Amino acid sequence: MLRGSGGLATLAVLAQTGCGTTSPAPPVTDASQAVAEAAAVDDDTLLAQLREALATARATVEAVRARHRSLRGPLRPLARLHREHAAVLDEAGADPGEPPEIRSPRRPAAARRAVEEAEQTLVTVLLATAADAASGALALLASSMAAALVQLGAVADVPDDGLGAGADDALQTVLGAEHAALFLLSYLGAQTSRSALPAVATALDEAWRTHRDRRDALEAVLRASGADPVAAEPSYALPDLTGRPARVAARAVAVERACGEAYGYLLASSVPSLRGWPTAALVDSAAREIDLGGEPRTYPGR
Repeated sequence: MLRGSGGLATLAVLAQTGCGTTSPAPPVTDASQAVAEAAAVDDDTLLAQLREALATARATVEAVRARHRSLRGPLRPLARLHREHAAVLDEAGADPGEPPEIRSPRRPAAARRAVEEAEQTLVTVLLATAADAASGALALLASSMAAALVQLGAVADVPDDGLGAGADDALQTVLGAEHAALFLLSYLGAQTSRSALPAVATALDEAWRTHRDRRDALEAVLRASGADPVAAEPSYALPDLTGRPARVAARAVAVERACGEAYGYLLASSVPSLRGWPTAALVDSAAREIDLGGEPRTYPGR
């Protein structure tokens, strides 16, 4: 059931090791501040719906863990993540209300389905919040929470609705990150033995294709808006991985974290009509971190 803690700041660091793009910091980096800002711009209804969905998912998980001993361990990371997310909303002043009364199904299989349904409902609310929030900070927070659930395997990936036009400066920033990611992923792939590390080699191939498609989409949208897409740097500083194959996957995880936070910057900087595609990209990068051996985080993309 469960699947297994970058970004613009990381991109600056990775400039010395292969993913080099220097970018301005995201507008808001503290989760509590994001919630407070949301309340200030009349996102109260969205925030209340998010708090209710989180409370229901949390109560469902706790009810199932209380009734089914065999599911207590597998669901422990999800219960912990819910507590951490709820604490941010509570501390920022979001009204938690009365916790819902949830009864766990008697059969373990039915109990697992109940958890999956509650988590899917939560993610649906998170994605709606990311799409509709007036506050870019709240949009980023909601997308990051959804990405954390995907990292744990609590839900499948999120839909990709395509990239809309607008926010050219933020799009150029993300395009620069994708150029750097492609350069480094090509290098990492060349340093990876397909016979010794077949899973890593396959994951790197898939990552390269995904980032190539994102780069092409970003360039197309920028050209359609009349802007000249930023070009890749002639070269990027590369790490010496000779004789250290274990570092390949770790460096690839750093690439995905960096790009995920670049998409977080786009989310926080853009209008609602632009948020569907970067939300999906952020979540995909978060999931790819796990595929490459990374650890789940509370707020991927932040």
